[in-house]
Amino acid sequence: METFDKRDVNLKTTLLLHGWPQYIEPDHPISILFNELGYNVVAPKLFEHKYTITNIKSIIKRELKNKSPNVIVGVSQGGMLAQIIALTYPNSKLILVATGPYLKPKFNLFFKFLFYSRLTDLIYLFLKIMPRSIIFPFYKLTNFINGSNFKDYESVMNQNIKTIKLIKYHIYRQVFNFVLKTNNVKILNKIINNTLILGGKKDMLMPIELSNIMNQEIKNSTLTIFDEPHYKVITNTNSLDKIKKFV
Repeated sequence: METFDKRDVNLKTTLLLHGWPQYIEPDHPISILFNELGYNVVAPKLFEHKYTITNIKSIIKRELKNKSPNVIVGVSQGGMLAQIIALTYPNSKLILVATGPYLKPKFNLFFKFLFYSRLTDLIYLFLKIMPRSIIFPFYKLTNFINGSNFKDYESVMNQNIKTIKLIKYHIYRQVFNFVLKTNNVKILNKIINNTLILGGKKDMLMPIELSNIMNQEIKNSTLTIFDEPHYKVITNTNSLDKIKKFV
């Protein structure tokens, strides 16, 4: 397929909002797809900046050069953010992937306690200093394999752990404050964007119940559910085909 020079100012633009903890790099399947479709891809690395809504909006505006994106894509935590950003750009198509209006993971009570308490500081320290061999068993408890290809799963896990070790503590705290305090249910009916929602039956971090809520409340939305865990919803071929048809 023909590719396009990003310097072409007449290109359509896609805003990609990443989740935790990895950025959406140029070699990510979603970046590659939009490049092949002839879009200029804007994918700000938001964990390199103060993570507040006011600051994020400023960064996005600057990255977009004060123009409206044709498409906004929010992945996981980035999907929670995308619902807020979409209110500023009502004419943009909106794609919400493996996300929800708020976070409601299907963890056991112990991990819910860890996740929703100040003990998240201990999680950060644990991920920062412990070797992979010790982290791996705990990682599996909150990121279930669900029968997926283990090599693929292991690759994502290793990259996630590597990335978390690079994130500064104060950014980590700001990100978790955003995730734990955000509840977008009240704004969903204000979103008028043409919206595609992609969820996973095996997603334990953002269960399909959350996808259903978004689909019910966002007026111009369609929902597709795949038989995938959280980390595979965005990269499986069917998801990419669905996105391609939507845009």
